[in-house]
Amino acid sequence: MNLALIITTYNRPDYLKKCFDSILRSDIPKGATILISDDCSDDKETLNLIHDFKLGKCQVVKLFHDEKQKIYGSLKLAIDYAIKVFKADTFINLDSDAVIRNDYFTRILELHSKFSHAIVTGFHCQTKNADGSERHNIIDVYDTFCTKKSVGGINMVFGFESLNKYIFPALDKCILDKQGNWDQLACLNSMNDGIPIVCNIPSLVQHIGINSSMGHSAYEKPDTAESFVALKLSMVTCVIIDCVNITKAIYALDKSCKDIEFGNAIILTSIPSNDPRVIIIPHLTSKEAYSEFVIKNLHKYIKTEFALIVQHDGYVVNALAWDNAFLNYDYIGASWWYAEGNNVGNGGFSLRSKKLLEVAANLLSEKTAVECHPEDDVICRQNYDKLVKRGIKFAPIELAKKFSIEGWGTTDRVYDNQFGFHGGSVIFRNIPSGVDTIIINQFQGLGDVMFMITIARKYIEQGFKVLWPINPLFLDIQKHYLDIDFIDMNLLKLNYNVKYPYKVSNCWVMPFRFTDYLVGVKYKDCMKSKYMYVGDNWETWKDKAEIKFDTRKALELFNILGIKYGEKFTLINRKFRSDFSGEADIVMDLDNRNIEMVPIEGFTLIDWYLVFMAASSIHTVGTSIIYLLELLNFKKETQIHIYLREPDEKSFENYEYIMRKHSYIFHH
Repeated sequence: MNLALIITTYNRPDYLKKCFDSILRSDIPKGATILISDDCSDDKETLNLIHDFKLGKCQVVKLFHDEKQKIYGSLKLAIDYAIKVFKADTFINLDSDAVIRNDYFTRILELHSKFSHAIVTGFHCQTKNADGSERHNIIDVYDTFCTKKSVGGINMVFGFESLNKYIFPALDKCILDKQGNWDQLACLNSMNDGIPIVCNIPSLVQHIGINSSMGHSAYEKPDTAESFVALKLSMVTCVIIDCVNITKAIYALDKSCKDIEFGNAIILTSIPSNDPRVIIIPHLTSKEAYSEFVIKNLHKYIKTEFALIVQHDGYVVNALAWDNAFLNYDYIGASWWYAEGNNVGNGGFSLRSKKLLEVAANLLSEKTAVECHPEDDVICRQNYDKLVKRGIKFAPIELAKKFSIEGWGTTDRVYDNQFGFHGGSVIFRNIPSGVDTIIINQFQGLGDVMFMITIARKYIEQGFKVLWPINPLFLDIQKHYLDIDFIDMNLLKLNYNVKYPYKVSNCWVMPFRFTDYLVGVKYKDCMKSKYMYVGDNWETWKDKAEIKFDTRKALELFNILGIKYGEKFTLINRKFRSDFSGEADIVMDLDNRNIEMVPIEGFTLIDWYLVFMAASSIHTVGTSIIYLLELLNFKKETQIHIYLREPDEKSFENYEYIMRKHSYIFHH
């Protein structure tokens, strides 16, 4: 077989890079020819990607056209070139906005060998038309494939017989007419000959292009494959051992399996569950018991060559970071912080060979539970030399850094697209692929919300939608920030106590409630930490903090309070906490009229802004009001007094540094 993989391209570098990356991860046969047929791209990044692309075991040829050929002309030229120059006899076309599974070539070429007379595809799309009708009608379904009347041209596999009977006539007609859908015509040609299209199940290809060449819209969606997962790791069992919280165990396993088809996935627990992946084991009563189980018994439950151990706070985040080089070693986990060597690796998220599990179990069979703990240190450091002498290979540190990141005890805790992570203190600044919505987990504290508006708007500038669940008491602030979707926190079924980011569907939940813990600062710097967590300077908090003031409501409030223009009055706010249960001891101003701030139905805190600006002096407990004050302009003579929230706080240290705009008088 002389195989030619043809990739037609035109601009769109973000898609092309993902397409190239998936090929680099794949099992493409040695000696295959890759032809990149570029249709006059004028995007510099696209051209750089094409120029830089190489694959050692394959010949890569780059064809740059002088005139626009469109996809059918570009594909025809590349096929002709592959036949004349490389004597190709088997052809695979792949659109540049498609990605393939890592075992694509093995699976698709097996299918092609069975149906060499037909057009074969790895793209199993079941997207329906807007009216609910089938776009690609299925004729028959078998165990690992189905037959269809038509398929999209994102990916087709064909030999000379199908090329000459169905593909070339379709391409030639489109070239002659200077328009048309060559893939639809090719399928029609085949069906007219009584030969249906053969499609692998599940899908080995995914269409990632948002803008379809067919002009699909929100109503007429482009072809996608629901059954596609990026990786097939049949040699790996994904396993979690948890006798404490079965819900968290299921969550971590689901996250790890989302984009990967493992050889097996199991939960070892003492907690009964209806989840079919659960295997009941004796109850593990301590961390020491966990370590002993991993060392002495885990190998009994693993039937594949490798086991990927995950935990509730350590699992797969970026399946596309998988590297087959991981399988060259018996143990790989995140690097540690030791200076004297043996720095690989953390066990909470680790890949281990069945060989390692069995050798370690035999070597350490006489150890007590205490002597087995912590199991990763016992294996990777205390018995490193003994295991190496028995043929065990530990991964090098650079590969370990690509595999995972450890949060506990390390100075560099910023996630950088590793395959997985371990530890709630890992800092996630990079948003994983497939995310289009950021959910901000900071539901309490109106001041925190106002302080973080700039962070939310930066996410929006990056192209994300922001969904912000908050205490329903604050929902009326929506009118002041129209570009951000605030929602009643009770309507989202989220665990707001999770201290690390996690993905829900196409949403990424950011744990801003816990950034002081995650960044590793004292509580007094809790507000600073929200910006530190995303790599920004907290002093930029006002940059994009604009408020849409409701002047009509502000003037209405003036009238309700009976304030006359030019009147001298003191504004007093004693209340704090979201439920107004706290009250500060503030002395009345005997020289001026005193207006006490109280919640008034139909008015937000921000609706008081004109009252603030008109006051002769302001006496308020340190609460969300201080962030509004920092965004307002006052007359020079306005006095602003800030009082402690007793007994909640003993000083102003966790927010005093933010209050820079005015001359505040602090009452300790």
